[in-house]
Amino acid sequence: MIRSICDKYGILIIHDEVVTGFGRTGKMFASEHLGMVPDILVVGKAFASGYVPISAAIVTREVARKFEGGLRESLSHSYTFEGHPGACAAALANIELIEKEKLVENSATMGKYLFEQLESFSEYKVVGEIRGGLGLMCEIELVKNKKTNEPFTAEEKMKLRRMLKEKLLKAGLFGMFENPIPICPPLIVTKSEVDEIVSGIRNVISEIESGKSS
Repeated sequence: MIRSICDKYGILIIHDEVVTGFGRTGKMFASEHLGMVPDILVVGKAFASGYVPISAAIVTREVARKFEGGLRESLSHSYTFEGHPGACAAALANIELIEKEKLVENSATMGKYLFEQLESFSEYKVVGEIRGGLGLMCEIELVKNKKTNEPFTAEEKMKLRRMLKEKLLKAGLFGMFENPIPICPPLIVTKSEVDEIVSGIRNVISEIESGKSS
């Protein structure tokens, strides 16, 4: 419906796949889950798995044709390291590895398993919504009151963040120590590693709920 409306009024659809691109959601691009082809697809970071800086704006032929011609039509915008051969080679090698090792498929399989394990966290009083189910991109929201979804105060948020950082690091888990807790393991993650992640987070949440301090 969105695609048809945009086409009707000549509106371009841009999908930001900087975070979700190259297998993170269980498909090469999150756009595939929507069955929609965007006019502009923005990628970065995972393009070369973070080994070297590279990003790109991939456009349809119709959009690209608008910049064909002379100086008037061309996009007069560039960066010092634009199209750097080293970065491009790293990106190509990375994509080849993703396909060869079937990492997109692994993301879908392990992501489903991860989300299934995290759903059991709903038994905790401090756990609100558990989000996920599409690849290796999940998060757990901690709440002050599960029944009313009452938000934490600013002071409580700061205290919770400190507790998460301290306890998650102690559990051997590193990442963004925020609420909701983002859980985005690498595409190469194994079942045993997912179990280790889930076990560590479970222990941390259990401690937070019981009011234990480290």
